Amino acid sequence: MDIVEANKNKKKLCDEIERLQNLSRGLMTQDEMIVIDRKIRRHKDQVNNINQLLRG
Repeated sequence: MDIVEANKNKKKLCDEIERLQNLSRGLMTQDEMIVIDRKIRRHKDQVNNINQLLRG
């Protein structure tokens, strides 16, 4: 993965994290909230991995 591609993927993941965090939780079931939280966590882990690759 080159630097440009990594930054592009990182931006896409950050945008998705923001979109998921802005969803209205009042309209979700508990199961839906758990799924969304897992997606957010997975995306944050992916962003951290990309950051480590870019620094290393």
